[in-house]
Amino acid sequence: EVDENSIWVRANDDEHSFQLAIEKWTNSKYSLNPQTKEITEEVEGIFLQYPIRLAWAITIHKSQGLTFERAIIDANNSFAHGQVYVALSRCKTLEGMVLASRLNRSAIICDSTIKEFDREIEQRSPDEQQLRELQRSYFLELLSDQFDFHALEQRLSQVVRIMDEHLYRLYPQLLIRYKEASDTFKTKISKVADTFNTQYSGMVMSTEDYANDPTLNSRITAGAHYFRQETEALFSPLLDETRIGTDNKEIKKKFTEAFTHLKEMMYVKNGTLALTEKVGFSVSAYLKNKTRLMLSAEDSQMERKERSNHSSRQEKAKVSSDILHPVLYSELIEWRNAEANVRGASMPVYTVIQQKALLGIVNLLPQDASELLHIPYIGKQTVEKYGEKLLDIVNQYVEKAKITRRESYVTAPKEK
Repeated sequence: EVDENSIWVRANDDEHSFQLAIEKWTNSKYSLNPQTKEITEEVEGIFLQYPIRLAWAITIHKSQGLTFERAIIDANNSFAHGQVYVALSRCKTLEGMVLASRLNRSAIICDSTIKEFDREIEQRSPDEQQLRELQRSYFLELLSDQFDFHALEQRLSQVVRIMDEHLYRLYPQLLIRYKEASDTFKTKISKVADTFNTQYSGMVMSTEDYANDPTLNSRITAGAHYFRQETEALFSPLLDETRIGTDNKEIKKKFTEAFTHLKEMMYVKNGTLALTEKVGFSVSAYLKNKTRLMLSAEDSQMERKERSNHSSRQEKAKVSSDILHPVLYSELIEWRNAEANVRGASMPVYTVIQQKALLGIVNLLPQDASELLHIPYIGKQTVEKYGEKLLDIVNQYVEKAKITRRESYVTAPKEK
């Protein structure tokens, strides 16, 4: 019986009628909350339907994934392992299930691999003592991960290697600082961490209640304080002041990737050390904090990529310790970007003037076309086309900054 507001159903073998209730299905979208880093559910749509379905005959194989209120099951001639289980598990209740034929033992087929697996599980099930030792091992594994700096050392070495191979001429002073940082890292962090590992490992293995032991916890927080301070003192100023510009796209890509990985690893490591220093070490807190920091680092990387794609050709002014006059450098970069825009949207900035030439102008402060010609990577065509503008920018900067030019170490050629 069907009307505008309800549906009543009566089965053939039942005198009683019952009213169908509307079932609701929701279409939900799951996303990661950027603030809490937790998964949130957002319902995008709701589907309401009367759950009416005609009865039909299907094979056991075709019934997989379906659910029935009532089912007549004929599984006596099952020929594969798991078939009887699939058939019986389709029905919601025992009351709704009718067996059309008797289930013989031969119809219930079990996979020998499953049987063997079940036997091994029973034999290998850990007892209380084994469980406690496994928990102890996992605690020590994560604690060692907290104070492991070898991966960070490898990232630093990768950055140093790229600079040493490709950027040593452009940024010699910055390369010296990175090499000094690498040496300091090995002595003050890596070697100390290896010694510290021996100390806390012994304490964890010999202490019954290692997770709550005040002596061990005090040692861990003190270690976190030391390593956080040392890494911040070593890396914070160096990473903040690292600005690399080069016209070689491949080298720039390699350095950017290595440098980004180093910064992200530093961010996660110092973030976990800060929490351990503050509240001590626990498995749950460490894992939750590390996951949050890693997700945050990924978000930051995606934002940087979006900004880079938005202005892929525009080179921002970057300042390095090898640049003697950063303000002039910024002005020249802006001029080069503007000049490249005039020449066309797809024109690379280095076709105007190369990065090495810019650095030479900034550091040497040429006074005339003759001195400009002696700067590496500047030829006659560049001087003829841009010389007047370049010298004008340099002279205005020198006058505004009230700089007394030293005797140029680029000597003009003598007339014969």
